[in-house]
Amino acid sequence: MIKILNNKSTIYISFIQSILLTFYIFLIGLVMINGNNWFGPMNKTPILGPVLFLTLFILSALISASLVLAYPFYTFWVKKDLGKAVKILV
Repeated sequence: MIKILNNKSTIYISFIQSILLTFYIFLIGLVMINGNNWFGPMNKTPILGPVLFLTLFILSALISASLVLAYPFYTFWVKKDLGKAVKILV
């Protein structure tokens, strides 16, 4: 994936990152809205709900950070191009 993005402009890369993050947020919202229908109510084990929510929260933070920060980190660390990395983040 990174080799594909090497020749693209910073605007294009930022746009792709924002589209992917929006799609991921949409999927998480869909899971949260339809969770009771898909997985059933959590009446038997009330501790399982908060544990799964916190697990999803941490996993979402990891996925969101990797979607937003992976390519700028690659650009800064491997390509040694601080200007392009900052432009992608901003």
